[in-house]
Amino acid sequence: MVKEEAKEPVKFELKNPVSATSGAVQCREDVVWVKVKQDFLGKGPPIVRTNEVGVECHYIRKHNVTSNALKPTWVPFASTKVAEQQLVFSLMLMTFSSLSDDWQFERPSSIYFLGHVMSIEASIIQAHHTTLHVYVDSCVATLAPEMASKPRYSFIENHGCLTDARQTGSKSHFLQQIQDDKLQFQLEAFRFHQDERSSMYITCHLRARSASASIDSEHEACSFTTEANRFVYGD
Repeated sequence: MVKEEAKEPVKFELKNPVSATSGAVQCREDVVWVKVKQDFLGKGPPIVRTNEVGVECHYIRKHNVTSNALKPTWVPFASTKVAEQQLVFSLMLMTFSSLSDDWQFERPSSIYFLGHVMSIEASIIQAHHTTLHVYVDSCVATLAPEMASKPRYSFIENHGCLTDARQTGSKSHFLQQIQDDKLQFQLEAFRFHQDERSSMYITCHLRARSASASIDSEHEACSFTTEANRFVYGD
């Protein structure tokens, strides 16, 4: 019977890491400085690419950090582009006084008597657009909600010419435009001939373009003046 020789225990000592004396690390807020001696590893060979030494910097946390998803406070670019493409037009009956020239408020009532003047304001909410100029391309009055119904009276046509004064001799006209995003005009109240209905519908087609663009035949705001017997721009 052969007895196995007793093996001597392997001498192994677990050593705690000690601070390196051949190098130094400075951890700053925006940069890490590493400085080493030429014999960094204490082996006499120069440092080559196969030598790897880990360096860690630990910082005190100044802000709350969690694993929850962050909600950005900015509006995504794609959403912004969609919003920019949506133009919000408005057409309102406004209060007006010849003494104060007041166009600040929406008129609480839509009731007018013959001889009264309807003060109407077209406007546009521009959002993130460059400055836009609003135009009233056309307007018709009807007795039914459908603008193609009959009888119908077209009083703004030809891309922005208010023709009521030429057809009826009234003093209907555009006011001089002071703000690019608002256009105001006044229309004398009227009724359809031989029709006793007391209500009517006004439908207008509004347009907008860059305020820097010049006026052309498709973007106008002209009124007919009975004194000069011609169309003029503004008032």
